[in-house]
Amino acid sequence: MPRVCVSISLCLTLAVISVVRLEKMNFAGAKLPHYETLRGEKPADIETTVILPESVFKAPEGKQSSVASAKHLPGTNEEEEHALMTRQKRHPDLSEGQAIASVIIYRNLASLLPEQYDTDKRSLRVPKRPIINTPVVSISIHDNDALMQRALEKPITVQFRMLETEERTKPICVFWNHSILVSGTGGWSAKGCEVVFRNETHVNCQCNHMTSFAVLMDISRRENGEILPLKTITYISIAVTLGSLLLTFFFLAGLRTLRSNQQSIRKNLVIALFFSELVFLLGINQADLPFACTVIAILLHFLYMCAFAWALLEALHIYRMLSEVRDINYGPMRFYYMVGWGVPAFITGLAVGLDPEGYGNPDFCWLSIYDTLIWSFAGPIAFAVAMSVFLYVLATKATCAAQQQGFEKKGTVSGLRSGFISLLIMSVTWLLALLSINSDAILFHYLFVGFNCFQGPLLFLLCVILSKEVRKALRSICGKKHSTDPTLTTKSTLTAAYICNNTYVDGQLYHTPFGDSTGSLHSTVRSGKSHHSYIPFVLREE
Repeated sequence: MPRVCVSISLCLTLAVISVVRLEKMNFAGAKLPHYETLRGEKPADIETTVILPESVFKAPEGKQSSVASAKHLPGTNEEEEHALMTRQKRHPDLSEGQAIASVIIYRNLASLLPEQYDTDKRSLRVPKRPIINTPVVSISIHDNDALMQRALEKPITVQFRMLETEERTKPICVFWNHSILVSGTGGWSAKGCEVVFRNETHVNCQCNHMTSFAVLMDISRRENGEILPLKTITYISIAVTLGSLLLTFFFLAGLRTLRSNQQSIRKNLVIALFFSELVFLLGINQADLPFACTVIAILLHFLYMCAFAWALLEALHIYRMLSEVRDINYGPMRFYYMVGWGVPAFITGLAVGLDPEGYGNPDFCWLSIYDTLIWSFAGPIAFAVAMSVFLYVLATKATCAAQQQGFEKKGTVSGLRSGFISLLIMSVTWLLALLSINSDAILFHYLFVGFNCFQGPLLFLLCVILSKEVRKALRSICGKKHSTDPTLTTKSTLTAAYICNNTYVDGQLYHTPFGDSTGSLHSTVRSGKSHHSYIPFVLREE
């Protein structure tokens, strides 16, 4: 294996140097180098090859040859054009119908080049631990004594054999771009190249130009978009959560008596969680499709923030129910819809406008925790969780104060408990999802699968089975089906109406005639005694 030492500090190991004369007329393609014609000791790697298409000497439509276009380059004077056309031939015995193709394969050139990469994220999404895991293959063709530098009509194919096969994942076909001014010497870019084949030992790339190529990979045990042994279990857990969320929504939307604002907030929370889980399930592994991956990442960004926004609104609504005298559980919800859906849409749109290339990474169609764009998600989520916890603390204090004075508002204690538990399970689940996507630690995957599988059934338990409003609505439906005696129905209706028109104040029962509003009674009591601020509460029986 030849070695070329340029200086004391730079010594390249060349696997193969191949120079081949090609007949341009009726060129049917070629596979280089011709390992079978090599003399002496064969290199260890005889599988790294270059396949030139039959149209390699055909210029794309509407484009001129490199020599013709060089004449019209701005800043080119007549002397340079004359020197270009009259210089001595590099290959004087080369006929007009022939060209020279050279292929040089460097085994350790990548380790000597600076670790610089294209800053355009649409061109190259650099893995967390990047490494060049193939030889560097340099390809050039001299046609009419000029280096062919134009784009090709059909791409060339480069077949690489990996240097290492263990813990090497997420292959990206790259080339050394001298025009990248990151360090003044160029850098690796993926423009015009793509992976067309991959197995455990080989990677095939196709590129629409000729230069020096290699394959960039990640030092990782996990493949692109795979969760290895947990893949099937993860899908099952998400399916269980989706089924539970769908069942929860049907109960909350199907019961006609559940028309309170609190139940509407929960329905919107369930909708946001359902679609976020669905998009996560269907699109998180579409990293090989850049546009689709970007759209999926944007949708996940929006839906996750919507879920936490509605969780924050639930905490705010429960606190208002406990702290305000008037009944706020019924009425318009324009403010809630604006915060629950409008604010996340505004934040997501702003993030897309500022950095659209930041969505999607080599692992998954999601945000990378190593990119500054992650703060457009983590920041609002952290604020929503912190504010929700703060509001639940205030609501708990208000509940304790009311209980000490002997008052308790109906349904608020159970709503407070279920809302806080829902927020807790959501926060832990999606924190583990973020860590499992951006980390190789298998523990995060196990934890995410467990919490995600538990999330949907727990919400169904809290919002449906343990909800007093839902159970009351179900009992009323069952009671209507089994009630046949009109006398009993009339009696129960009158009794309920009588009870609903009674109010307890200081241990005394105030009865309001049918059809009259209780607002005058409450106003009278409040005007007489300022400490009766908990009139909407029900006096607890000792």
